[in-house]
Amino acid sequence: YDTGWFGFCIGTCYPPFTILQCMLSTRRIRPWRNNWILFSAMIEVFIMKYGEEEHQYASRAAIDYALSQFEQWYVGDGFYSDGKEFSMDYYNGIVIHPLLMDIVKNVPWVKEEQYFTRSRRYAEIQEKMILEY
Repeated sequence: YDTGWFGFCIGTCYPPFTILQCMLSTRRIRPWRNNWILFSAMIEVFIMKYGEEEHQYASRAAIDYALSQFEQWYVGDGFYSDGKEFSMDYYNGIVIHPLLMDIVKNVPWVKEEQYFTRSRRYAEIQEKMILEY
């Protein structure tokens, strides 16, 4: 993988590891059942995009798992719960919507429009909350 920034050595380890190898090594870490699954899915989007064909199946499974979980956690009006319990906090704005949008824009089998619609609705509500101050 000595192409572009993949050839970059992480630290001074021997043998040198590529970014792709480091991303692949995160697969052994099981994320909590909350927004953390989106971080795993983003890593899998990267692996799917830049990894070998042999990595593709596991990538798709992890991405589909994250999207299906957040489908179950959608509570309406552009809001997602962060796991089983809903909390009105900033995670929708700084983690959930941005990562969902990046994921669906980079996987060809997902229809993006539903996610864009929800993000727009969330942004409308955020704007109204800010304007009230």
